[in-house]
Amino acid sequence: MRRATPSATAPGLQPHQEHQPGWCASSIFETLAVAVLQLFLLLATDRFIPTIVGNKIADDWKRPSPPAIEAALQKFAFAPLGATEKESVGWVSPRPQDHSPLLEVVNGQWILKLQTESKSVPPRALKAALEAKCKKLEAETGRPVSATRRRS
Repeated sequence: MRRATPSATAPGLQPHQEHQPGWCASSIFETLAVAVLQLFLLLATDRFIPTIVGNKIADDWKRPSPPAIEAALQKFAFAPLGATEKESVGWVSPRPQDHSPLLEVVNGQWILKLQTESKSVPPRALKAALEAKCKKLEAETGRPVSATRRRS
């Protein structure tokens, strides 16, 4: 099996200059930050991000510990949609079990899962369509539509 060259698989990464084969940690984090930003831009719309300012990770930056990341993610945990909300975005556990951590660390790799939920039809449009359908049925049958029929 032939291995691909590093430049073919990861164009943003530069080989580390001080050591033998390996990758410079700062360039890996820069590439990771760019990839996360690109993913976020694909998911987000202008309503969420009117202005974006990009920053480079400092060379003296230290990776936070998993418990610190877990605590930060808990503040933005996913909550299901309420009756008046259009959209909900938040972090969920990558594992399907209840009460499992929001950050899973496997062989030094961080695994996160972002969940989004949105209503596909605005409530006003749904109510207007229901009223139009009820008026049509009332005109055809000559009697008011029952509450049970409205819910079905």
